[in-house]
Amino acid sequence: MKKALFLCLAALTTQARCLAYDAKISVEGKDSICYNLNRDARTAEVTYLAFESLNSTANQYAYSGNLTIPSSVAYDGITYTVTGIGEYAFLRCTNLTSVTIPSTVRSVSDKAFRFCTALQTISVEEGNTNFCAVDGILFDADTTTLIKVPSAITALGSYHVASTVTEIKDYAFESCAQLDSLFIPASVTSIGVGAFRKCTGLKTIAVDEENECYYSGEDSVLYNLGMTELIKVPSAKTDISTYEIPETIESIAPYAFDYCDSLTKMTLPGSVTSVGRYAFSFCTGLKTVSIPSTVTSLEAAAFRGCGSLQSFAIPEGVTVVADSLLNLCSSVTEISIPSSVTEIGHGAFDFCCQLASVSIPGSVTTIGEEAFRSCEALTSLTVPSSVLSIGDAAFRQCSALKEVSLPNSLLKLGAYAFCYCTSLAELTLPSSIESIEPYTFAYCGDLGKVTVPSSVTSIGDYAFYFCDTLATVNIPDAVVSIGSNAFCGCTQLSSVTIPSSVKSIGEAAFQECSGLTELTLPSSVEEIGDAAFYMCSGLGSIAIPGSVTSIGPRTFLYCSGMTSVTIPGSVTSIGDQAFEYCTSLPAVSIPNSVQSIGAAAFYYCDSLTSVSLGSGLASIGSSAFEYCQNLTSVTSLNAAPPVCQDNVFLHVDTKACKLIVPEGAREAYAKADTWQEFLTVEETTGITAASAADGEKIATRYSIDGKQLSAPQRGVNIIRESDGTVKKVLVR
Repeated sequence: MKKALFLCLAALTTQARCLAYDAKISVEGKDSICYNLNRDARTAEVTYLAFESLNSTANQYAYSGNLTIPSSVAYDGITYTVTGIGEYAFLRCTNLTSVTIPSTVRSVSDKAFRFCTALQTISVEEGNTNFCAVDGILFDADTTTLIKVPSAITALGSYHVASTVTEIKDYAFESCAQLDSLFIPASVTSIGVGAFRKCTGLKTIAVDEENECYYSGEDSVLYNLGMTELIKVPSAKTDISTYEIPETIESIAPYAFDYCDSLTKMTLPGSVTSVGRYAFSFCTGLKTVSIPSTVTSLEAAAFRGCGSLQSFAIPEGVTVVADSLLNLCSSVTEISIPSSVTEIGHGAFDFCCQLASVSIPGSVTTIGEEAFRSCEALTSLTVPSSVLSIGDAAFRQCSALKEVSLPNSLLKLGAYAFCYCTSLAELTLPSSIESIEPYTFAYCGDLGKVTVPSSVTSIGDYAFYFCDTLATVNIPDAVVSIGSNAFCGCTQLSSVTIPSSVKSIGEAAFQECSGLTELTLPSSVEEIGDAAFYMCSGLGSIAIPGSVTSIGPRTFLYCSGMTSVTIPGSVTSIGDQAFEYCTSLPAVSIPNSVQSIGAAAFYYCDSLTSVSLGSGLASIGSSAFEYCQNLTSVTSLNAAPPVCQDNVFLHVDTKACKLIVPEGAREAYAKADTWQEFLTVEETTGITAASAADGEKIATRYSIDGKQLSAPQRGVNIIRESDGTVKKVLVR
């Protein structure tokens, strides 16, 4: 039997997504399935296509319809026996309707079929000694362990767990919306975490009176036998608007009240010490909750999605505000954080859209990633001196936040920390900060002033991206690098002083800074990224330092106000579109060091009247001087005509424009492609072309009639250099 085999990707990790499989293989043209391969054991385990998080939709279209897992696959000349279905293998495969498991499979993860909301049936091939399926439900071989009830299984209604079952696995009935009532027999001794999560139609749970581990009274609520742990309140139970928890309860299990829409008020008794993860998640009708001081642990997402909750007091004794604790509690206006708290977790108050103010106690040392993201009503914030770290996106999209006070104790301010804080007007960064991370202040549209301390050594990519009211910013002397797009779109920025410590300016670093009129580049700058000053239409003049060796593509594209540019003798190449649409530039002198000029480098520089090309120039890209319609002279100092690509001087009047070449080179230019289009060709007669090196040695400049000049003047200039040498220079 011939097997068609396709390898898509080896195990990879990217910034946003983990591709964890070794091979994606199709057998006989059927579904391509992702596997992890054990070469030594010759076994394969079904795994996920990609994994970002539990909320990720990366797997959504990985598998659909009816999927049959083969008993073996071949890859790279080796046949592997399929023996396992791994964790999250089919996570959120929302179009998957059935799965057939081969006889060779020996292990299936409890989490393999999570969020498969369309899954109707699971089948197991005959001969499998580890698993079986009964009415589309997955069990172990002897039906003592109930592993997975498909979420979309039909006619589930009232379900009586078989008397052979001793264990119900984690998430076994998850998202079984059609489950109406459940009976748990005496044989069951273990019920896994989240076994009945999001069973939104479940109204009653009954437990056999002889069960020695679990109990369900007249209230149809599932407890442990001693009634010290509340395990599950049926989500569709209607008589629980103000449910009273028995005073024997010490812990609320994970997912205990999840999706109990009828619950409006909750008072935890003083006996309770812990509330499990997602315990009250998506109780959308819950308006008030009272938690006693005996509670020292509120686990992750315990009240996530309680959209009607208006206030929340974390009890004294809790030391960590857990991840996503109040995430998506969109009506909360007031939160009380006690002095016992030292850490605010990832997304703890994420999307608390009505939270107008919060007091962070002096005990807190860490504010986690996305902790207050999208708290859109928050107007002011004081971070206490105890805080050492603020995580990525901690206050992202707090669109009403106007005032922020950061302490000098702060060692880390994460990427995206204040991104989209569109009302933030002014900020002083503490002297303890050493770097401004990527996107920290991106899209802060009202940010007019930022004070950057002398401790900062780098400004990250997109740090001030489209802060379009930022008028002034100080870049301290310690800064070594300015990242790509760091100040892109800062249209009100009028002047920037770049200190002598800076070595690199990233791509598009000042792109679209249309108000920028003054810029000084120090001699320390070695690299200027592509499009660094693209669309800086107010920039009048620029002197590129001698430490720069190349001018990249689009560096000064659309700098329509540029009237002069100094290109040093260190530059060897000018990139594509480097000065395109610099429509005010009257003249340009290319030093002898430049070997190539890129395509469209000076395209549509229609104010250019003269161009001087250095003796080292070997090639000119297509359309380099196209539409430079006012050119009257082109000087080329290379005796060998530079090679020109198409349309270098298209729409230049080469009949009227004069070409000046080295003595004895007239004939070579007259025969060369493109150059032969010039009707008037003159050879130089002792007048040399000005170069960048000349500019560095000039002591005094005079006009032809002997008057001293303060700046170059069009025509012949007499230059007395610092070493006493006198020479004539033609300035175009």
